[in-house]
Amino acid sequence: MIGQRIINSTTIANREQIEETLRRHKGNMSHAAKELGMSRPTLYKRVKEYGIDKRKFE
Repeated sequence: MIGQRIINSTTIANREQIEETLRRHKGNMSHAAKELGMSRPTLYKRVKEYGIDKRKFE
């Protein structure tokens, strides 16, 4: 049970970090991925996994 809470908290924190970075870069995935220290394909995967609509940042 505790492990599940940690995963959920981590997921929420990651999602918020990605959303804030996309907001800062006006939805530019390349720039956001670079700032987050991940590849663009990985960022696309996380955006899809977390259900983030990147269009709202454009």
